[in-house]
Amino acid sequence: MSNFKLVKTAAALALGASVVTSAVATTDASAASKYKIKSGKLVYAKSGKVVKGYVTYKSTVYKNGSKLTGLKGKTYYKAGKKATGTYKGAYYVKGVKKVTTGTYNKAYYVKGVKKVSTGLYASKYYKDGKLATGTYKGAYYVKGLKKVTTGTYNGAYYVAGKKVVSTGLYKDQLYVSGKLNKGYKLYKEDLYKDAVLNKGLVVFEDKLYDGAKQNDKLVIFDGKLYDGVKVNEGIKKFEDKWYNNAELADGTFTIDGKEVAFENGVEVGAKVKSVEAINAKQVVVTFNKSVQSGTATNGAELATNYTVDGDNPTTVELSTDKKSATLTFDAGLVASLDKYLEVEVKDIKDLAGDKIEAYKAPLYFADKKAPTATASFNAPTLEVKFSEPLSVNTAGNELATSSTSNATVSVDGVATTNYNVVLDKSTAGLKGATSIKVNNLPAGKHTISIVGATDLAGNFLPAFTTEVTVAADTVAPEVTSFTSEGNKVRVKFSEPVVDVANLVAPSTTAAVAVTDGTTTIHATAAQAVDKEGTEFLIDATSLITSGNFVSKELTVIAGSKDASGNVSKELKKTLLITKDTAAPKVVETKIVDKNIIVKFDESVVAGTTPIATNINVAFTSADGVVYAAGNKSIGSVSYKYDVNNDGDTTDAGEDHYLVIPVTDSSIINGTTLKAGSYKVTLTKQAVKDASNNENDATTLSFNVGSTSTTDAIVTAAPTEVTPGVLQFAFNKVLTADQLKAENFTIDGVAVPADAKIYFFGNKQTVRIELPANYISVTGNRTLAVKDIKDEDGNTLSKATGATSAVVQLKENILPTATKLTLVDAQHLTVDFSEALATLPGTVSGMKVKVNGVEIALDTTAPFALDTTKKVLTIKADSATAFKLTDVITVEINGTNVTDVAGNTVKDGTLSK
Repeated sequence: MSNFKLVKTAAALALGASVVTSAVATTDASAASKYKIKSGKLVYAKSGKVVKGYVTYKSTVYKNGSKLTGLKGKTYYKAGKKATGTYKGAYYVKGVKKVTTGTYNKAYYVKGVKKVSTGLYASKYYKDGKLATGTYKGAYYVKGLKKVTTGTYNGAYYVAGKKVVSTGLYKDQLYVSGKLNKGYKLYKEDLYKDAVLNKGLVVFEDKLYDGAKQNDKLVIFDGKLYDGVKVNEGIKKFEDKWYNNAELADGTFTIDGKEVAFENGVEVGAKVKSVEAINAKQVVVTFNKSVQSGTATNGAELATNYTVDGDNPTTVELSTDKKSATLTFDAGLVASLDKYLEVEVKDIKDLAGDKIEAYKAPLYFADKKAPTATASFNAPTLEVKFSEPLSVNTAGNELATSSTSNATVSVDGVATTNYNVVLDKSTAGLKGATSIKVNNLPAGKHTISIVGATDLAGNFLPAFTTEVTVAADTVAPEVTSFTSEGNKVRVKFSEPVVDVANLVAPSTTAAVAVTDGTTTIHATAAQAVDKEGTEFLIDATSLITSGNFVSKELTVIAGSKDASGNVSKELKKTLLITKDTAAPKVVETKIVDKNIIVKFDESVVAGTTPIATNINVAFTSADGVVYAAGNKSIGSVSYKYDVNNDGDTTDAGEDHYLVIPVTDSSIINGTTLKAGSYKVTLTKQAVKDASNNENDATTLSFNVGSTSTTDAIVTAAPTEVTPGVLQFAFNKVLTADQLKAENFTIDGVAVPADAKIYFFGNKQTVRIELPANYISVTGNRTLAVKDIKDEDGNTLSKATGATSAVVQLKENILPTATKLTLVDAQHLTVDFSEALATLPGTVSGMKVKVNGVEIALDTTAPFALDTTKKVLTIKADSATAFKLTDVITVEINGTNVTDVAGNTVKDGTLSK
């Protein structure tokens, strides 16, 4: 019984296995007779029952007896065969799934259904089944989305879906980033306005365009003159008008070296531009062009050419540019204030010699404006400046309210006279205070006030008060500059050290002094370069005991005090002093009233044959009448000229003059000399300078009045000051642009371009420093000037004056140290390239170092020259013993050693 059960179980297992196998079979049955088709169904052949599950029969897949349409696994069947088509939202090819929604084989499918290959679907553009960018049926698409048909997209312009231009031209119109241009745009050098080429004138990006192109001619635009693309620069004529830069010319300009005046673009002749009363005594006449100086300066020049209410001014002063004249009436206008006066200007010439247009017009005089004051403080001095000159008393040393009473200046509430009045010295007779200086204020806080001061018309200065705090001054003055200039030494301090007005010399109490250890020279008031007491030019001729020059160590003596009592220290320096052997020379001649004013290049006094009562004058009048040469009566001559008309002849340079008053009635016309040409013979030795050099006989030629045509420059004979330093003196003021190498020649050849050319002392004296080693041999050479013009533009007259001179030029080859030799334990020798004239003035001239340490030299005779004067022996002190193994160095300070021509030795170092 149990065996039966076992068999049954095995059979059951076998049967179950066959059923499972048939349910999952995917291939044809091994026995075709197992299945058959009955009524279109797959059934078992024996039982006729429908076969369950998937069965492949005769290459056809059946499911539950029916041909499979659907998925078996991931394979798509239709009627039992692998099929191509859409099934449940997917597209299959030979049973294999290819796409649900997307692209397959260059077509776009949605849920397995093909929608488009190339074309539109859902308003999107596809190409080969993919969203595409491009043109389709007159529209432009980007990633399937339509962007534009005709119009702008993404910086480009499209027509019928096709891009035709980004930035550029399309059908002669300018597009920028796909849009028609708006406004001005430069494209390929052409200017467009909106979308088309520009028409007419327009400024674009700071350049002027004429139409589409840049302007290339003179043209007026927006009221301005353009030269090409830019506004015009400089003075230029266009059509019938002159322009200065972009605007119509208005004013005075120099064209081709000639001064030309314009009004509103039209050239006009010389005329009075304006007349203005600036205070109770002064009138300023302004011209549209520079006018001639006339026959005099800083005095009565052209005075009769100006009339105010019938009166001529006392003085006339031209401005530096000669375009305005300040007329001063010492007493005439004050009484005429607050009324109309007639002003007349006539007979004045411009620089070209053309008369200005006569001027006659009323001018209202009324000075009712009160003056103002401002304060500035430079310890220990407070300066109060006024907006116009204030009245002063007759002595000129205090502010005044009238001729009999003074204004009150107070310091800390106490009236004081401890102040200096600074007068307007630019015009004779004005005597007005331009400022006051309250001096030597002690340390502490102070209140300074001015009450009762008036201007020249009587207008009161509002009560003025200012406060200052003075710190204690503990800084001693220092010598900031100590140099030699020929026979003089120039000493400059960091601050004022002396009251120049009270300085007398020679005196042991003089505040500024220089010594060589034997001779002491004290500064004089006349040697003060400035009235503040900071700079002095002291004559040092007395230090030259033999020959014409000396090089020695000088000392500015300690003890000069500033206003606070601080004392200066001494300063030592070796300087070359050369004797003044040059005779004084005439640099200018002019007429002031009836005086012949002769200016020299240096200070002068009466010479061996001084002018006493006569002077030889040859005169030809303006109408051609010749007066025989002969002695014409003169008055007492003087040797100082009040240049500033301030009643003081102690100012710098005012002792350079010979003033000759003419008294002969035959050549006098009222208050001045008759118009005509003059030749005045100045006799030999008539004057002498501080070094007793006397003048040579000199003939002075000049014109007075209407016969004056040109103010030709005449030079004094050129000279050599020191080796390699040349000096040229002129009788007229020059301008800096005349200091050019090509204007000065040596034997017809222009001085070298690297020469230093500069004004010396004034703008009438020129010095030229030739480069070192330029003159190799001492000898005569011709110095000359050419093509020089004065400040008025007049060219050097080659017919008169010493335009050239034969001068002995000394060689300026700098001696050079060439060899250092160790002689013995205490002596060295230095060989030089040429003979020396002087020994080092001090041991500082030759510093000797042993192994880098400076040693002392013998105190008695540290230096000696051999007979050739080319070998210098240096002796060390007794504490030094040179050894052969030492490194010995000699440092040479050339300013202490000179050759026979006065050239200083070239600085240098020799080692052994």
